Amino acid sequence: MGKKKPELKLKYKFFFNQDKDAAFTRCPKCNNMTKVRKLPFVIHLEKVRNFISVNMECKFCPYCDLLIARAQEVENIVCSVLGKEEVDKSDYEVIGTLERKIWKKSMTIPLYPHELLDLMYFFKDVWEFSPPGWYKQE
Repeated sequence: MGKKKPELKLKYKFFFNQDKDAAFTRCPKCNNMTKVRKLPFVIHLEKVRNFISVNMECKFCPYCDLLIARAQEVENIVCSVLGKEEVDKSDYEVIGTLERKIWKKSMTIPLYPHELLDLMYFFKDVWEFSPPGWYKQE
């Protein structure tokens, strides 16, 4: 018998806010107020074929189980890691989260990529929204 393929651990729905002016203080799905959460996100760096985990703030809707991360914050982190002034969307992808205790441990004892993938939670779904109706682009 062959090895059984491990099940992916799934947690949270995810929205990657590309808009610099939309803070999403209300959930774009249910319109309830969002909360602020600080979570360790896992980011895949495409060109160097590696992963980083970053503890960062995001918006969270507990009713929809939705995390909303700002692209500008992620891009600033990726720029500093890659030593670039700018990055393209094709340079990276936010793929999931880690439990805080695992993230803290990984700061002292680095995880191999396969260990990280086994321990992380992938997103259940990735959603896309337009900015709120009051927002006008110029």
